[in-house]
Amino acid sequence: MNNLRILGRLKNPSSCFPNTNRRTGDQNAPFNCSSYLVFRTNCIPDPSHRLLVKSVWVVRMEQPLLWFSIVLPCAVGALCFPFGRRSGYAVASSSAISFLIIGSFALPAIEGEVDHVQGFEWWGIQGAKVSFGLIVDPISVLMGLIVSFISIAVFIYSIEYMRNEEGPSRFWFLMSCFESSMLLLVFSDNFIMSFLGWEGVGLSSYFLIGHYYRDQKERWLGGPEGVAPFERPSICGEKALLSTGLADSLMLVGIMMIFSIYGTFDYLEIQTLASTKLVNPSYILAASLLLVMGPLGKSAQFPFNEWLPEAMSGPTPVSALLHSATMVKAGVYLVARVSPIFYSLSLISPVASSSFFLVAATAGLLTALIGSLYGMFALEMKKVLAYSTVSQLGFMFVALGIAGISGDPLLGLSAAIFHIFAHSIFKASLFLGAGSAIHVSHTIYITEMGSLVKKAPKTFVAMLISALSLCALPPLMGFWSKDAILAAVYPVNAIAAILLAMSSAMTCFYSVRLLWYTFVAPARKEAHEKEAWLLAAPALMLSGLTLLLGLFGQSIEHLISESLSHALDLVGPHNSGAYAALFLSAFALLSGLGTAYLMYFRRNRAALGLARLTAGMRESLMKRPVDRLYYGVARAVKAVSRSACSFEVFLDKSSQALARATLESARRLSRVHSGDLNRYLSIAGALLLLLIGFLLLVNLI
Repeated sequence: MNNLRILGRLKNPSSCFPNTNRRTGDQNAPFNCSSYLVFRTNCIPDPSHRLLVKSVWVVRMEQPLLWFSIVLPCAVGALCFPFGRRSGYAVASSSAISFLIIGSFALPAIEGEVDHVQGFEWWGIQGAKVSFGLIVDPISVLMGLIVSFISIAVFIYSIEYMRNEEGPSRFWFLMSCFESSMLLLVFSDNFIMSFLGWEGVGLSSYFLIGHYYRDQKERWLGGPEGVAPFERPSICGEKALLSTGLADSLMLVGIMMIFSIYGTFDYLEIQTLASTKLVNPSYILAASLLLVMGPLGKSAQFPFNEWLPEAMSGPTPVSALLHSATMVKAGVYLVARVSPIFYSLSLISPVASSSFFLVAATAGLLTALIGSLYGMFALEMKKVLAYSTVSQLGFMFVALGIAGISGDPLLGLSAAIFHIFAHSIFKASLFLGAGSAIHVSHTIYITEMGSLVKKAPKTFVAMLISALSLCALPPLMGFWSKDAILAAVYPVNAIAAILLAMSSAMTCFYSVRLLWYTFVAPARKEAHEKEAWLLAAPALMLSGLTLLLGLFGQSIEHLISESLSHALDLVGPHNSGAYAALFLSAFALLSGLGTAYLMYFRRNRAALGLARLTAGMRESLMKRPVDRLYYGVARAVKAVSRSACSFEVFLDKSSQALARATLESARRLSRVHSGDLNRYLSIAGALLLLLIGFLLLVNLI
């Protein structure tokens, strides 16, 4: 059986390693054993997927700095809690320090090194130990850099945004706790630690969504009046907590089932055992399906997709950091993290492995279409972007699912990771720009804005670049990442690729619609505020980054692919779907942009006729039919629970009444037992006389 053995500090490293410098390749370089731990594993290569866990990991002991980068934001947020609005600079600085520390691991990660940082043992179950350990590989380092970098931009933005908002101390503390929880989730080497970070992220999200928990009328989400129902911020937070909590509970059951099979929570150990240990097919299938529910819930995938648009009731920085760039990517990240386990599992239980990926891909495809459809008709600026986020997360799930189904996972896995990176940057820019536009116009509805190109030119430039990246316009980042997903999907399932292209066309349409209503259309309300530089600058910086990195998009895609190939020993096939993907991307771009241009800029009759034809669909979608269905189910469950409660009360009262009757009978009967012998004899005599009289009467008759 393959196993992972910790050898500890070596006093004589020459017995295990030559005196080779791992950086320079110098055979005569001294080996500093005091700074290293050595891990060995006896893994057999997987010929079908070319998957091989690295045979040797050499882990630098100076990596407690990585622990420091995880804990630092939360610690600074707690220490700065009494300082209120002045906490922003300290919290932003802590994120910058974490970013620099994580960045120091970027070069080894690019080279494909996998470092396993052992921490301290926490507790054990039946001989299985659970420890605090970290895994440093291309996936975790890239995600950690995204989390910390976007946090810096959002925190700088929040300094100005929270200047006159309520609860600044609470806001800064929860945002910093979220960052630490997210980093813990990203770098954890086992399911239990990941679940702690997972729940920390969810709890922070709940409090931040309900930041305006007093439910002032101006903070309500939804509308306008008579068009769409309103939701209070406190209810929105509860909806998010319940939706993700249900999925998390199912995932936890799946985690415990996996532990019962393999006897460990460690990702690398499970990956090693998955390809060799025989398991009950039905049991591992159930565990796989339960496990995937957690990522679907956290990333707002069907059928858990309704909570994310309601999460826009929180402050705009919360939407930018949690609900576009980082938290909602947690589900995608976890699927990517456990994917090597299911690649290995395909040798023993192909049904369980393929079912895991098939559920992820199917849910992602449905969500991509649903999110784009809702985005075409949404009126609230942040909700348009929320539906866009839901849709783009669907693209990532499809890529990860196709990677597992195809048998050659590198292409789909690298495409999903690349889209996480690209989408985090331009979508954070869009949300920050939306906050700036709302600040200037004092309305959340795009139909009430208009002509902001003059009042907020910097915001316009930032949102224009980022929206075009969302549309996948070359050479912006979004083009390369979305094209990579289509190229990975098309050879495996052409219909799925075509449906994704349709979703992309709808994305182009509502992106132009958003820009036109916000910046170009005639103003319906006079702008009340001037554009704040500190609100526009982070959005401009992120949009400039998506433009700059887009110039090197193909190189970045190749770099991510090579890093994953070296880290997981995956060999990718020739990209046979590249030309088809390019055609689908061009079709989606031209059809979506062209239709929107004719409808809004040219006021073309045919395009306007199409709008009138879809008016009924718009009215139906604005009433949130799926959300109403969930409310209907909730009301039915509530009615059943009330009936059960009423029946329980009836049984309780009946038993109490019977008990009271018994006590009363006993009390009345106890009066007879007075202890008076004469009374007893009198009663006995009376009863005897009655008996004699009865017998005589019977004989006479």
